[in-house]
Amino acid sequence: MASKDKIFLDTDVALDHLADRQPFAEYAHRLFALSEIGELTVCVSSLSFGNLYYILRKREGTRGCTGPAWQVEAAGARLRRDRS
Repeated sequence: MASKDKIFLDTDVALDHLADRQPFAEYAHRLFALSEIGELTVCVSSLSFGNLYYILRKREGTRGCTGPAWQVEAAGARLRRDRS
């Protein structure tokens, strides 16, 4: 993919990546890896952050809200607000 390509991800794709949900996690990991090296810009809805927090908290309990899944940079993703 050429640099500057942008994709808008559904919350489920971000969840597959953060929660390592199989069988789709590998594809989600690849998308976020491309984002990390600058080949792709990943965009998500601002509502996704609240939904991801809620879903991961239910799934992982309180510990799921403070671990690496909430450190988006550490998870290999650059989720940022794109105003263009």
